[in-house]
Amino acid sequence: MVDSILRPTGDLADAYTIDRRRNYIADDEADTTGHGSDVLEILGYFAPRATFEVYRVIARNGRTRRSSLAQAIADAADDGVDVLNLSVGLYHSHEPANTCNGNCTVATESKYAAKNGTTIVAAAGNRDGESVKGVYCPAVNDSAIGVGGLVSRCRSNVVDTPESGQYWIRNPTVEGPFCGQRGCDVSASCQENRLEQPWRGNVSFHNGEPDTLAPVHYPAGDAREPLLQKGTSFATPIVSGVLASIFGDLLEVGRDPDPQTVRRAVRHSAREIDEGRIGKFDAERTWTHLESESAPGD
Repeated sequence: MVDSILRPTGDLADAYTIDRRRNYIADDEADTTGHGSDVLEILGYFAPRATFEVYRVIARNGRTRRSSLAQAIADAADDGVDVLNLSVGLYHSHEPANTCNGNCTVATESKYAAKNGTTIVAAAGNRDGESVKGVYCPAVNDSAIGVGGLVSRCRSNVVDTPESGQYWIRNPTVEGPFCGQRGCDVSASCQENRLEQPWRGNVSFHNGEPDTLAPVHYPAGDAREPLLQKGTSFATPIVSGVLASIFGDLLEVGRDPDPQTVRRAVRHSAREIDEGRIGKFDAERTWTHLESESAPGD
């Protein structure tokens, strides 16, 4: 993973195996922003048996240098990383149509990584207030699986209780209730009451479209002060973590799908949602697609 973390602390330190650490900034802080720890927790939830390698490029101000990001991607490829999570990216604000057409250093190293067998899963980016930004690099390029944001709203009239299957956050900046994917009460059909739509905080897709969408919400805080963080940064490790688990299973039976096969499987396996034309990530269908496409000897 390429992010803000260098050393997991607390429960994370005991929960996951870290094989390699690389630091690209002049800071020895365990996690410069806390963002990387959240991303690692999501990755670990979906890929509990994975061995992790961390490449720290995000400084305390939340920014990263283009050169650091490009070098981290190249190093991950050279280190033999199977799935590389990028909950960080570069926005081409000065290039025509906001895309480098695969020619910037980040895109170049992403292509190098894909050629060498590393599957990159990258966040499409978040809308910045009224600023209309496009999809970030390398998510906008064919060398990576771009992930945008999805929300599942609940239209049921179930009351706000722990048994409802909904989740609620009483915050004026958050629109809810949201579907907790746990089913409604006995009198309601969850599928009928679920409204799945692209997250309103997604960047504009005028310069390219992500390959799939995944849930953007990441609950934090505690019961007394709950916090519902949101962003494609938290959607991306869902896809990366599931793919890492799938890779583990496939490698055990002698199958090693290349990055383009994986990207194709993610795109073709995505399920339609209620609004928009980009589908949501479907783990089971992706697994089935990869199992059929990556037979031994292919």
